[in-house]
Order: sequence, then structure tokens, then C-alpha cells
Amino acid sequence: MIAVQPRQFVHRGSVLASGFLLRWELTGIREARRRVLPLLGGGAQVKTTGDAFIVLLPGPLRVIAEESVGEPLVRNHRMLTALPLDAEEIKQLDMLQDSVVFARAGEIQIIELTACKDEDVSAWIDTSDAVVAEVVSLGPAPQPPQFIPVKFDAREDLPGVPPAAPELKQLLQEIRQLKDSPARESRWNWRAAWTSTRALFDSLRQRMRAGGRDRSSSNSPARREAAGGTRAPGKAAAGFASFLQRLRQIFLGRKQRVQTGNATQQTTAQKKNNRAALWLNQAVARMLSMTGLARLTAGRQARYVMRMMQMLQSGDVHEGLRHAIPLSAVHELEAKPRLLFGILRPRAALRINPNRPSPAYSIGMGLDIFNYLRDLYRQTFQRLDAQGRIEEAAFVLVELLAQYAEAVSYLEKHGRLRPAAEIAEAKALDPAIAIRLWWLAGESQRAITLACRTNEFEAAIRLLSAQHPEEAADLRCVWAQRLADEGKFTAAAEALWPVTSGRWLADHWLSLAIELGGTSGAVAVARKMARFPQSFTEALPAAETLLADESAEQVPVRLALIDALLNEENSAESQILARMATRALVAHDTGTRSISDIAVLPDGRLLLALGEAGMLLLSRTGKALTFFNQPAHKLVASDDGSRVIGIAQRGSVCRLTRVDVPVRSAAYWCDATITAWNNRFDGSLWMVAHDRDVFLIDTLAKGFDAVWRIPDMDGTVRAVQRTSHRKFLYVVTETPEELALWTYESPRCVLRSKQMFTASQAPLPQSSGAPVLLGREAVLITEEGIVFEKARFLTEARPRMVEEERLAFYPAQGRNVLDGDILSGNFSAAATSNARIAVPVFKPDYVDVLVLNTDTGTDKCRVRLHGTKSVALRLVGKNLLCGDDLGRVLMLDLNTGAVLRDFRV
Repeated sequence: MIAVQPRQFVHRGSVLASGFLLRWELTGIREARRRVLPLLGGGAQVKTTGDAFIVLLPGPLRVIAEESVGEPLVRNHRMLTALPLDAEEIKQLDMLQDSVVFARAGEIQIIELTACKDEDVSAWIDTSDAVVAEVVSLGPAPQPPQFIPVKFDAREDLPGVPPAAPELKQLLQEIRQLKDSPARESRWNWRAAWTSTRALFDSLRQRMRAGGRDRSSSNSPARREAAGGTRAPGKAAAGFASFLQRLRQIFLGRKQRVQTGNATQQTTAQKKNNRAALWLNQAVARMLSMTGLARLTAGRQARYVMRMMQMLQSGDVHEGLRHAIPLSAVHELEAKPRLLFGILRPRAALRINPNRPSPAYSIGMGLDIFNYLRDLYRQTFQRLDAQGRIEEAAFVLVELLAQYAEAVSYLEKHGRLRPAAEIAEAKALDPAIAIRLWWLAGESQRAITLACRTNEFEAAIRLLSAQHPEEAADLRCVWAQRLADEGKFTAAAEALWPVTSGRWLADHWLSLAIELGGTSGAVAVARKMARFPQSFTEALPAAETLLADESAEQVPVRLALIDALLNEENSAESQILARMATRALVAHDTGTRSISDIAVLPDGRLLLALGEAGMLLLSRTGKALTFFNQPAHKLVASDDGSRVIGIAQRGSVCRLTRVDVPVRSAAYWCDATITAWNNRFDGSLWMVAHDRDVFLIDTLAKGFDAVWRIPDMDGTVRAVQRTSHRKFLYVVTETPEELALWTYESPRCVLRSKQMFTASQAPLPQSSGAPVLLGREAVLITEEGIVFEKARFLTEARPRMVEEERLAFYPAQGRNVLDGDILSGNFSAAATSNARIAVPVFKPDYVDVLVLNTDTGTDKCRVRLHGTKSVALRLVGKNLLCGDDLGRVLMLDLNTGAVLRDFRV
């Protein structure tokens, strides 16, 4: 009984009923069931209490209380009430959720829905007397489908094909005669030959097994003399392995010679030449499987691996590393179709070869053994590092674990610059890292050659300036001189400007750029007038000429002049030139820095992630305020904008940096292995995930400490998100069959719901077979809990299998499928905010940024960036923020279409 005094005990008139309460003590059980059955068509649920049925409708239904099948239950928050209650009474009962409130004998009664049992409605209908009638079709039975081949003769049906030669007709006739003749003796001889060959291989297999059993017991001379014939199987096995090795050399000799010349390149012709080797490998695999020799080969490989693991575990690290098998990623192992049947042999020396190609063959190895070997190699690396055996520890990282970025950082830390540079260049790491290492190692020409080929002078100089400012200045001078030799005088002057001793040369290059004219000359005019006040009178006539020319072909030149002037320091000379300008800037050129990510702070300032080149803080007007010499590819900003976490990818490890925006300082935090993270945090706790585990990380702690964890979720965590009001936390997990959305209530981290999305629900074009899910390219979740899924399916479309791509999102009302240009968008670089999602669509010459409204399911192109190869997006309220690899920063108002900011960095 509850201390509530209602004015009425039942509803009256028209009400919105979310369910009904039917007491069978008043109507009888049979009548109550009769009233319930018509309500079950729309997916209603039936629960039972001691003397009543509770029917829960899938949605509210307008009814007249006096004419309803039972007492209507009206929803108030999460309560279902059978009587009207005022706000004060509802407030008293608000703590009782998921409950039914009704009146009995003048008292308020409460029944919790979780305590009610589900009623099995199927038991109400007696089907024991039902008889299934057998029927026979009155018409003829359907005929099975018949295939009628179409007659086709190329010589008769295709024009221009000459008739067959008489010799060909005679040859075909002789072949038919031989085929029709009873040559059973010839076919019998082939069968006899095959039977004899099979028996020979069976005998060889038995002798090899006997030899393997006797070899362990033949250590003494007497036993070896008594078992004198046991060496023959060993010789036979060695001879057979030698035979396979010769065949491998015949078919793979050319390929191996080509790989030794350049292991990082493989032409299409070489790939085609490997068909013979692949066929031979498959044929040998079938032969060994049929004869039972495959088990012998697999056994030898297994014993080799076990012996190698015992060496590493027992402390014989040197020999263990000589016998160690190099591991690559699991997907690379699955991609190698050829199996190794030969004998595994230890390497001659522990030497790092950066140009060694990945293994072309693989051995049969389960994922559990692969993970165990990887952990064993990691423990070996830690042991060698603790013992100061640097070269061997680096060997483990490069040759066994294939952690190239970590190996480069490790070797540089211990002063091995040249091998670190070789690995960085050969393994296709960030070119700026390799350029920096070659320069520090004294290989200046090699560093310059690599920088010219990759155009990464700027990033390499910024990496050098952190700890080696003099070397950075020398490389900057080389870069500037090379730009000047190419005729890019304006860019050369800009590159040389940070070197104070070389500014006189920058002045000379700006004068040469002004003489050349064009857009570059206009930029040179603005920079010369702002940076060299003594040259103001010299550059003023050129500026007046540019601004006075109103021809259409000079519009980009005038805009370039104004753009360069706005980015310079404020001075008396620049103010004079600014007063000569008559319209605002619309830039047509690009910047010099590549933007990996971008974050907007509450006061309007922007923080740019420049990859390995560091981070840059800009004012609202685009002026550079502070440069942070800490690498960052992704940014995670706090809600108040006072703290930012920078993430730099290092292979499977992420290097984390904490940025204190008010103090304008950045410091290294730690290295962590995270696979998914939220791009915002509340300033204290940050939601991240690794594989199947979800963590809340204390960002104020010294280390990477978790205050909350969900271990071993049902699937790999693909995305995490939290709502802007911090009420809910979302986690999306993936299995090969389905996606799951987990909703947790914050801050108590209590699971509130779990929703499953099956891949087979996707509507595909009509096909004769069920679609097969090949994989999900991207999974994304918005702050509203809307899940986006971009998946690839394999469907059967006659006469071949075709690959389909489908993009779907799951709002509250169900599943929606998108098509059009957004289907080809890169959802890995998408940005979300409330009901909008911005997706880049990459074209050969430009990038379109499409903004999708999840409420309407429509998208619209908002920005087109020409020449862009990578783009960083952020949605902040109604504004879209874009940054690209050409140094362009744009902010667009999505409601009005106005361009709020347009910077170049």
C-alpha cells in the first residue's frame, strides 16, 4: 500500500492507453483470454500476476476508458497507471519505475513488471483435435528444368573466319577412330601404373615412419649396427626434399633473382610468371596429402617450432633467434596461398636486412600459436633490452615482429642512426623520419635525395629542430637553395626566413620573384614590404600596378597579394598597402603544411595536428600563436577546450601527448595500445577501447590508468561514443555475423540496453543466392546513438559472383540504406555531430565533402577541395570545419552556407 490519496480510482473518457489490466476474478479466465487475443496482432506482450493479465501494447492507443476491454494503463514516464494521478502524486511514485500502478479496494497497489511472468498465449488454444489434410495436385507434376545447349560453330556464325584446313579434318577423324576403338589395354596400363605408384609411395611412407621411430633409439653404436637399414628412410626423405628444392629453384629462380635486385617492387609480369610456381605448389600439396607425406613434413615443422620455443624459454636466446620464424600480421598470413613443404633451417647470423621481402610461403599455424609466438618474441625483446643487447633486440623487432616504427625509435634512442634510417626508408615509414635520421647519420646526400623524391623537407626540418636546431638550419638552407634553383623564389625566401643570418638572401630572392610577376610575384611584393621596411619604396610601384589592373586575368594575382598581406605582421608599411586593397580575400593558392586533424576551442582558436611535424595553435584570424613540437595525427579535445590529447601512430602503438592550452605547453604522456577512442572527453575521463575491452582512462594520472573497464565483450570493439550531455556511453562491437550497440548510463556505467544489427538484413539487389558478408570497411556511431555501417557483400549474379557495397545506418525508427555518391565516401575520416555526419568523397582531382542529415536521410555537397589527397573534418554545432594536406583551413555555416574562416598555413 502506498501513501497516496487519489481523487479517482479509474480513468474516464478518452485516454492514450499503453496497455490494459484485465482481472479474471471479475470476468472469468475464459472471458479474459477472449479479450486479450484480439490485441496480440501488433506485437503486444502479455504478462500475468496472481489474478490478472497485463497486456503491454507496442505503442499508445487512443481508447474510451468506459468501453475498453480492461482497465487502460496510461504511461507516466516509466510507470503504467490505471488511475489518474496529479504531478505531486507522480513525483511521490517516481522512484518506482517499470511498474503498474492501480487501485484495489480503495488502496494503491504497485506491481513491478520485472516480477511478472510472461504468459504463453499458445497454450490457450487446444490443437490436439486438429487434423492436417493431405492434398494432391489435380494437374500434372511440374517437370524438372532441362538445359538445352545452344549450337555454335565459329566458322559458320562469325564472319571472316576461314574454313578448316583438310589436314585438320583428317586429324580429327583419326582421333575419333582411335577413341571409338576398344583400346582397353591402354587404359588398363594407366590404372596399373597409378596403382604401382601408389603402392610405392605407401611403402616409402612406412619406411620413413619406421626410420623416425628407430632414429631416437639408435644412439649407441650397437643399436646403430643392429638397425643398419634404418638410415635408408632418412636418405630417402632427404633425397625427396632435395628433389623438391630443385623443382623450386627451377620455377622460382628468376623470381628470387629479381627480388634480390629490388625487394620492394614487383611488376605485373613477375606476378604472372609465378603461376607455374603456384600450380606446382598446389600439385605437390595434393600429392603429399594423398600419399600421407604431408603429415611427415608438418611434423618436422612442428618439432622445429617446438625446439625453437624451448630455446627461447630456456635462455638460449642466440640459438633461439637463429631458429626463429618471422611473423607478419594475421591477414598477411592468410593472403599467402603457397605452403612451405621444405625443411625449416636456422639463419646463419642475426643480421637485420631492411630490404628483405616478406616470406612468399607460409606454414600451417593456428591463431593461438601465432599469438603465443608473438608474445614470446615480445618477452625476448624485453629481456635483450634489459641486458643491453641492442642489435639483437632490434633484430627481434624488425625481422620477427615486423614492428618497424618501434624498431626505428628504439635504434635511434640507442644511437644506431644508420640502421634506423635504413629501416625507416626500406619499410615505407614516414619519409620525414628517414630524412631526419639520414641527415643526423651524416648521409646528407641520401637525405636530400629522399627529401626531393618525397617533398618532405618541411616535416623533416621540424623534426630536426626539436633537439638539433643547427642541423635543422643547415637542412633548411639546402631546401631553400634547391627551391631557388627551381625558380620558386617566393617559396625559397619563405623557407629561408627562420634562418636569421640568411635573410639578406631571402630579400634578393623576393626581388627576383617580383621581376617574374604573376601570383608568386604578388605574394613576394606583400612579404617584401612587410618584412623589409627599407625596401618599401622599391616595392610600392609594383603593388600599385597590381591593384590598379582590373582585368579578369589579374584577379587571382590581386587576391594573392591581399592574402599574403593579411598573413603578415602589422606594421606601418603593411597598413599603407592594406588601405590600398578594395575587397576581401578569396584565396586561390595553398599553404605549406599538411593538416592531419583539426580541433576548435570554445574561444574560437584552432589547434591543428600536422602529423610528425607537430601541432599548431591558431587565433580566430588565422595567426600562428604557438607551435608544439610533439607529433600528432589525431586530436582529442576536452569539452571546455583547456586540455587536448594528441595521438601519433607508431605501428600498433599510439604515442600520446597532453597539451595544456592555457599554459601553451605540450608534454609526452605515454605509449598505449588502443584501437578505438572517443574524439572528446570531459577533461578527466577518456573513453577508449582495445580489441574486446573498453576502458575509462584517467587523463590526469601519470600513467595510462583505467578507472573503469568492461573486459571480453561479445566481439571486437569498432567504435565508442558519448553523448554531449554526458548521460550515455555507446559501444559498438562487431562479430562476423552482426553488430551490437551497447548503451551505458553515465557516470555509474550501468548497462541499459543492447541492440543487435544483422548484416543479412541489408536489402540487396535480386540475386539467386544469399549474400555473403566479406567485411565491414567502416563502423561509425554518432552522439545520438545512430550506427553507420559500410559493408561489402558477395552476391551471385548470373553468370558470375559480383561484389556489392552497401551503406546503412540505424536510427531509432529502423534501418535505412543510402546510395549515390555518399556510398563511395571514406567513413574512416567522417565527422559526426547530433543529427549530421560529414563524409569526404575522394575523386581523382578533388574531394567533395557531403553532409548527411540523419533525420531526413538526404545528403548535400557543401565543400569541394581541388587537389586534395587527405582531409580532416570536424562538426561543431552548425559549423563544418575542414583542413587538408595542402594547408587549407575552412569553416562553413551549414545553415546559411556562409564561409566563416578561410586560412592557409
